[in-house]
Amino acid sequence: MNISLTKRTKDEAKAREEAIRKKHDFYRITTKNGKLEKLFITKVKFIDMLKDMGFSRYDIDEETHKLIRLQGRRLEEVNSTTIADHFCKYVDELEEYGHKAYEDGLEIEIIIDSEILKEKVYNSLETLFGTVLLKRMRIDDQIVFCRDLKGIKYIFYQNGFVEITADSTEFKEYDQFRAMYGKIRSFPGHTFRQMINRATFIHFAGM
Repeated sequence: MNISLTKRTKDEAKAREEAIRKKHDFYRITTKNGKLEKLFITKVKFIDMLKDMGFSRYDIDEETHKLIRLQGRRLEEVNSTTIADHFCKYVDELEEYGHKAYEDGLEIEIIIDSEILKEKVYNSLETLFGTVLLKRMRIDDQIVFCRDLKGIKYIFYQNGFVEITADSTEFKEYDQFRAMYGKIRSFPGHTFRQMINRATFIHFAGM
C-alpha cells in the first residue's frame, strides 16, 4: 500500500468535507431522541454569507442607502427579491452534510440536505430578506468609485461627474461610468451645470 497516496486521499476527503461544512455554516440544529428537533438560521452568519456573495449596503448619505452586489470591478444595484433568488439558488445546489451530535454519550449523525433547508428558508423569507435585516449588510471599507489622487479630483452629481486636473476640468456622463462599474440607476448630489469661470470652480473644489 502506498502510505503517501492514502494520506493524500484522506487529506483531500477531509478538505472536501470542511468545504461543504462551511457552505452549511449559516444555521444550527438541535436533536431529540436521535432525530432532528429544530433547525434555525443564525442571522449573523446569514448576513456574513450574503456579504461573502458580494451583497452589501451602500450608504449614499446618512438617510439614504441602496442594496448592491460587487463582483470584481462590476457593481450592480439589486433589491431584496434578487438577493432572495440568489440565496435560494445557492441552497438548492447545496450538497447534503452530516452533522455530528451527541445524546447520552453516543454519537449520532443528522443529515441536512437542500430540501430541508429550502423548506426552512421559504418559511422565513419575510424575516431573512426583510428591510431591517438586509440593512445589516454593512461593509467595513467604503466603496470608492473614483479615488482622488495627487493632481486629480472627482466630484459626483446626479447627472454625471467632473474630473479635475491642473490642466482641465472635464464633465463625464454616467454612461461612461456604468460601462465600467455596472448598473447604477442614480447618484447623489446636485445637478451639475458648466461654470464659465474655471478658476472659481477649482477654488470651490478645494484644489
